[in-house]
Amino acid sequence: MPRTAMRRPVMMSGELTARIMFGGRSSSMSSQIVAWVRDALFAKKLKPGDFLGTEKDLAARFDASRIVARDALRTLEALGIVEIRMGKGGGARVAQGNPRLFAEALAVQLDLTGVTAAEIMDAQRAIETLGAELAAENATAADIAKLRSLLRQAEEMMGDLDAFTRLSRDFHLAVAEASHNRVLAGHSYQAHRSDRAARCRRGTRADGRPRQDDPRPARCRARTT
Repeated sequence: MPRTAMRRPVMMSGELTARIMFGGRSSSMSSQIVAWVRDALFAKKLKPGDFLGTEKDLAARFDASRIVARDALRTLEALGIVEIRMGKGGGARVAQGNPRLFAEALAVQLDLTGVTAAEIMDAQRAIETLGAELAAENATAADIAKLRSLLRQAEEMMGDLDAFTRLSRDFHLAVAEASHNRVLAGHSYQAHRSDRAARCRRGTRADGRPRQDDPRPARCRARTT
């Protein structure tokens, strides 16, 4: 990618985007680099798999220090925008994208704002109603086989509340995935993560009973099942 082609957007749109993205922070060169990459993605000038270069390459391209380039790459990696490989032949490439990263980030932010279980349930009803409608239209034979398998497993685990709850969650997520709408699937995953976090704050299980097995919120949030 020509060096001159990358500099102009940093001065024109990248600086403005940096101020929007990083409110309360000075528009540093590092944030300008991050903003340029973000702008280039939205403008379709960059696509998944494109090679951005090494830390040294990025520093030279933007007339910045390697410390600035390193900070920008770390931020881009944390945002899930780039993947970094170390060693010979390494460097930063635009990531392929993972909707669950967005879902995880949103779940954390909703947890920090203290959303209630009732709010989460309302959102789940809206998301899953449309998800089920689209799944009925778009589900493949493999999707249907997976759903039937989860139902059979859930029936076998009726006497095990924890296992049944996990399988119930997996079934709801599988319905969202069967919609073949990645936005809906990501929101469904986020809603289930948020619901779990809300239950952790309340100290209750999925059926509303007090949690006796794991009363510590930090550990509760750390669990993935």
